[in-house]
Amino acid sequence: MLRCHRIGVWAIVGGLTLGFSTAAWAADPPIFGVEGGINFNSTSLSGSDAADLETMSKTGGTVGGFVGIPISPMFSMQPEIIYTTKSVKLSGTGSMSGYTANIQADFVEIPVLAKINPTKMKSLSYYVVAGPGFAFTTAAKLTDQNLNGQTVPDEDLKAADSFHGSDFTFIVGFGLQKGPIGVEARYDAGLLNMNKGTATDTDIKFRVFSILGHWSFRK
Repeated sequence: MLRCHRIGVWAIVGGLTLGFSTAAWAADPPIFGVEGGINFNSTSLSGSDAADLETMSKTGGTVGGFVGIPISPMFSMQPEIIYTTKSVKLSGTGSMSGYTANIQADFVEIPVLAKINPTKMKSLSYYVVAGPGFAFTTAAKLTDQNLNGQTVPDEDLKAADSFHGSDFTFIVGFGLQKGPIGVEARYDAGLLNMNKGTATDTDIKFRVFSILGHWSFRK
């Protein structure tokens, strides 16, 4: 009977300790931060006219901020708001041989990421993030157009309603964190066809690999 009583007491103590520690963690304030880095942009092309187009990667940039909302010792939610540039170079083949141009597209993107950090208590920790992103087009242009050696004027695709005003993306990344400083490799895959024009039957979906630096702080 005494042994059962002791077991019961220790179970209550353990439960209370766990409950208080969990509550203390849940009460942790959110973490704020800023981020920025370089994009290596490419596209996925499909459609009947896609065979006559090739794309080459171009670099762009990303800058923004985030909020880390602790859920448990190893798991948090991380909504972000970033300004990102996704640019690619087009090169024609076949019936479009001799044509080159750049697509320059700028977005305000709102990723909502789940962050798993299994080594959070260590001085140097690693983490993974994954989740959807909602992107809104702020600018989209065809620049540096050239057809058989002849310069073609730039086109404002957004003003001409030839480029979709929003995109839905899926994001996955891996990062290292030491104190408030972090570095992350991230892949951002656009899921929607951004080509709204009727001149060619070509679906354009952006694919972006980014290297980002982070600095975080508690309010």
